[in-house]
Amino acid sequence: MWFYNRLFVWVFIMSFCSLVNAQIDTSVYKDWMIGPFEKEPEGINPILGPNFDSKFYCPLERKEVRWESRAIIGGAVVVKDNQIFMIYQGEDDSRGYNLHTHGSPGIMRLGLAVSSDGINFTRRSPVLYPQDDLFLDKERGGGCEIPRLVESPDGGYVLLYDGWNQSVARLMVATSKDLVNWKKEGSPFSKYHGEKYVGLWSKSAAIITELKNGRLVAAKINGKYWMYWGEEGLYIATSDNLRDWKMLENPDGSPKVLLPKRVGKFDDRVIEGGYALKTEKGIVVFYNTFRFRQEGETGEPVLASGLGQALVDPNDPKVLLDRSENAFLKPDREYEIQGAVNNVVFMTGLVYFKGKYFLYHNGGDRMLCVAISRSNDSALQVSGDPIE
Repeated sequence: MWFYNRLFVWVFIMSFCSLVNAQIDTSVYKDWMIGPFEKEPEGINPILGPNFDSKFYCPLERKEVRWESRAIIGGAVVVKDNQIFMIYQGEDDSRGYNLHTHGSPGIMRLGLAVSSDGINFTRRSPVLYPQDDLFLDKERGGGCEIPRLVESPDGGYVLLYDGWNQSVARLMVATSKDLVNWKKEGSPFSKYHGEKYVGLWSKSAAIITELKNGRLVAAKINGKYWMYWGEEGLYIATSDNLRDWKMLENPDGSPKVLLPKRVGKFDDRVIEGGYALKTEKGIVVFYNTFRFRQEGETGEPVLASGLGQALVDPNDPKVLLDRSENAFLKPDREYEIQGAVNNVVFMTGLVYFKGKYFLYHNGGDRMLCVAISRSNDSALQVSGDPIE
């Protein structure tokens, strides 16, 4: 009986996958875009959700807290030892929680999870969190959030995250050799810009990567590392060492924008950094969006998020060549439409794993999900590294 029950479930899931695949709108993909991406079926997605049982001793509150009981909001990923390692954002329920009224956001901490298949993850304790250190004033009351993770060419790891103090979200840097022990480095902009950008709302960084030996690794272009970040549009910065970043500025001293918002499009309200990588057709930049209500629509003024891609000149990463006309991934499942924040599918991480691209995104700002590209399109071949 157990065998037949398992067989029935397997057949049902395969049939459902076929139905989902048939409904993928490939028309939104331009020839340079990576994809199409298929959301894994319900029953597999969401892959991570709130956990009311896991506890963590908070060094500030000096007590155990249910550190991931309210939401799992994002997961940044790399491949190591033929496994996917994820730095993910958990939110506690220290200020209470009501799914329908959203409550007040809790404290954010970054945990570690590991998977051998990209879907089933084993969670570990937080590895980055507010504590009594030099950066407490940037993280007290809100925490560490919105992680973006890359492997450096020397085998180390660089994490860009937001320090959130309930007033300003500030981009911060942390480094590690093993993904477990992290050193907070502070603002990425302080060396070159001093206090100029201290008060700037800064978040969601994407460092350009390339595929090397089956892994996505930070890439130098014209002797520099490049980073896109922001929320009101994608700004540009360069670095020699992945720690200290110099903003590209206009003649008037304002930050130079690579990717602006577009009136009346799916990205007219928010543009946020997701991921960036070199392909044979150029640098592909994934980005998150929100759009306003359009004529004839009813509901909230800001309706829904979506994922876009942009193409950047591989020889001059400050030059935009093309971009999506429509979102290639949108909220269409119950846990994406109704959540801590409604209508959300923000991308949080990407890896190349076992011949496929795994794209991790949140659902309703409360669950973590995965979409997979199984395409053999030439755009997936990156920097001469062959597709498996």
